[in-house]
Amino acid sequence: GGMTLGQAIMVQFLSALGAGMALVAWYPKLCGYLLFPVALVLVSVTATIGAAAIMDVAVRTNAGTFSELCDSLPRWMRFFAEVGTAAWFLCCLSMYIELISSAINSQ
Repeated sequence: GGMTLGQAIMVQFLSALGAGMALVAWYPKLCGYLLFPVALVLVSVTATIGAAAIMDVAVRTNAGTFSELCDSLPRWMRFFAEVGTAAWFLCCLSMYIELISSAINSQ
């Protein structure tokens, strides 16, 4: 069993929306408090467009799982997509752990 299409769409949406949440503490410092809502809307729109793109391709290819969705990709591209995704999530995890660790240690 691979990942279902619904799971793939949710993973993409949540990773696009939530991957930057470790940086949320720095967003106001970077763009100011007035542009902070704009930054969050931009991240949300990007996540929605990415999820809609996966859903559209799935409907066009009649894919039932994420693996079926990637079948048309060359073998090497599938490998790098999997490794790249895992590396991205590990980087996001490390940034989140660093943020929590810094917050706890500064108290």
